[in-house]
Amino acid sequence: MYCVRIALVADSYYPYIGGIQRYIDELANIFSERHEVHIITQYVPGYSETELRNNITIHRIKPLVNAETAPLSVLRNYPQLSEYFRELNLDIIHTNNHCSLSVIKAAKASKIPVIYCVHGYGLLCPKHSFIRNNGTLCDGFSSFACFRFCNYRTIHDLLIVNDYRKRNKLIKSSDYIIAPSKQVSQLFEAEKNNLSVIYHGVNTKRFFPVRSEPFKQKYDLDEYILVVARLIPEKGVEYAIRAIKEMNSKLVIIGDYDLFQRTQRNPYGNKLFRLVKSLGIQHKVLFLQFQDHCELIKALSGASATLIPSVWREPFGLIALESLACETPAIITQVCGVAETFDDTVGRIIKEGAIESIVDAFHKVFPNSKEMGKRGRIKVENELTWNHAAVKTLSLYERASNQNSYKA
Repeated sequence: MYCVRIALVADSYYPYIGGIQRYIDELANIFSERHEVHIITQYVPGYSETELRNNITIHRIKPLVNAETAPLSVLRNYPQLSEYFRELNLDIIHTNNHCSLSVIKAAKASKIPVIYCVHGYGLLCPKHSFIRNNGTLCDGFSSFACFRFCNYRTIHDLLIVNDYRKRNKLIKSSDYIIAPSKQVSQLFEAEKNNLSVIYHGVNTKRFFPVRSEPFKQKYDLDEYILVVARLIPEKGVEYAIRAIKEMNSKLVIIGDYDLFQRTQRNPYGNKLFRLVKSLGIQHKVLFLQFQDHCELIKALSGASATLIPSVWREPFGLIALESLACETPAIITQVCGVAETFDDTVGRIIKEGAIESIVDAFHKVFPNSKEMGKRGRIKVENELTWNHAAVKTLSLYERASNQNSYKA
C-alpha cells in the first residue's frame, strides 16, 4: 500500500490509558513506519493541542470533548470536525468508541473513507451491555427485544429505542466496520459485505515471561489465580470469588485505579468486598488497584492461570493474549470474543456465571500450567500479534479507498 495519511480517532488518548488506547498505540506505531499517522482525540487541559511523538502527530481538539458521556452533543460538532479532517487532507479515517457518531458524519461530509471499530456497545444498546433485564444475553439490537425483555414501552422509552436505531443506521453507513470477534459481528443486522472480523493482538516485546518472585514476595503469594478487570457486574468477578472458596489457591484481583477510594462509590465493588467477608475467605483474596506495566507482567508471569470470568458479550479481552504472551494459560468464558482464538492446548473455555466450571477448569489447567503457557506464547507469536492485526487493517483501508470514489 502506498504512503497514505491515516487518522485514528478516539474519545480519549494519553494521558488516559486503557484497552482502546493500547489498540490505537500499537496500530499507530506499526503504521507510522510507512505512512503518515495522526491520532485525534479530545482536548485535555494542561496538555499540548498538537504533539509529535514517535513520528505520530497527536491532535487534542475541543469538538471531541465529552464524547464518551454526551455522544449526541458531540455529534452536533461534526461540521467543525469535518473542516479539521479536510485541513489534514486525510486519506482514511479509523474511528473508535463514542465519538464515532460525529466522526462518521464528518467523514461523510468531508468525502473521506471511514472505518468504524467496535470496542463496546455504548452506541448500539440502550443498556450498553446487550444483557436483557431477565439476565439473558441479547442477540442484537431490535425494537422487539427492547420491548419484550427490557421493558422499553413508554413514549420516552420509544424515543430512546428510535434514537438507538438512528445511531445504528449511521454506524452502518461506515465504509467498513471492524468487529474484533465473530460474536460481535453477529450483533449487526445490516448487510455483512461491509463487516470485517479482525482480532486484536498482543505486543510480544512488551508482554513476555519475567521473574515473578518479587511480586509474590511483596504480597506473600505462592499459587494464585489472577483476574484483571474493572469492578463492574459485567466482568463477573463475583464468580471468581465464589469459586476460589472451593480451591486450594489464592485469588489476586487487579481492578480499578484508586481501588479502595473508588469502591466506596462503587456499589459492585462494595458488594465484592462484602462477599469475601461473608464467605470468610479474606486470607485467600487479594484486591489490588491497576498496576504499572512492569508489575502487571510480573503478576501475569507468576499466576497459575489468568481467569476472564465475564458474563457479558466481551468484545474481545486483551488480557487473555497478554497472559499467553507471559507463558500463563487463560480460562475464559465462552461469551468473550477472544475465546474464538483459543483451544484446550493453551487454556480452557467455560460457561459464564458457572462456579463449578471455573473450579473444574482450574483443576484441569493447573497440572499442565507451564506446558500450556509455553504453547500459548508460541501461539500468539505465530497468530495473534499486533502486526497480524495491522496487516489486515491496512488491507481494509486499501479496499475502502479503492471502493470509494470520493478522492477521484
